[in-house]
Amino acid sequence: MRNLIRIFWIALIVLTFVIAILAIDQEAISLRFLNWNTVTISAFWWLLIALIFGVFLGFLLMLRPFLKQRRIARRLSNSIAPKNPALEYESRDGATCS
Repeated sequence: MRNLIRIFWIALIVLTFVIAILAIDQEAISLRFLNWNTVTISAFWWLLIALIFGVFLGFLLMLRPFLKQRRIARRLSNSIAPKNPALEYESRDGATCS
């Protein structure tokens, strides 16, 4: 299932880029902020740069909470794990688990 989801996202990204390249806005623009002017390139490239920057920034902003939750889950998992590996219990279906 994990591979299927991964394939879906890769296909969606490739499809998005193909559609974007086919519908590319050929008008060259230059961005201006205060007294700073950028190079003149297609609007598609500016949008692509903004998308990549936004994805990267979102990843960085969510990395710390993700790692914190992962650490908490690992700590809880270790605290409920049996201390003695010889202890076994029987699951509902009758299989013996350790």
